[in-house]
Amino acid sequence: MSNITYGTIIEGPLWSEPVQVLAYQPLAGGGFHIVGTLANSQTPINQEITAVEADELRVVSAQVDFTGNACRAFLGLEAKRYRYAALYDPTLAISISKVDPLPHQIEAVWQVLKQPRIRFLIA
Repeated sequence: MSNITYGTIIEGPLWSEPVQVLAYQPLAGGGFHIVGTLANSQTPINQEITAVEADELRVVSAQVDFTGNACRAFLGLEAKRYRYAALYDPTLAISISKVDPLPHQIEAVWQVLKQPRIRFLIA
């Protein structure tokens, strides 16, 4: 039952109707603490579920939350993309800059990259 998150609806023999999860916290020993409401009557639920009882529960529906900050998601993806792109393209800085390098400058960069850690200024 590790896939339970906010908004998940679960059901089992512990309740007379499905439960919408508002908070979920795993406990030692395989059980968990759940806070939620019964789906139809809106009766609050706040109880600990043992590992044996958890085996009898099933997820009816799980909702995906798309309410996050879109700018942060985009920046996170771009950071990952640049991180891995640099592994495959040593001239990434030249590729993404607003400078149009000339062919002899690119060739010079390739020569510099073959050298040990020496600093070069390519103009």
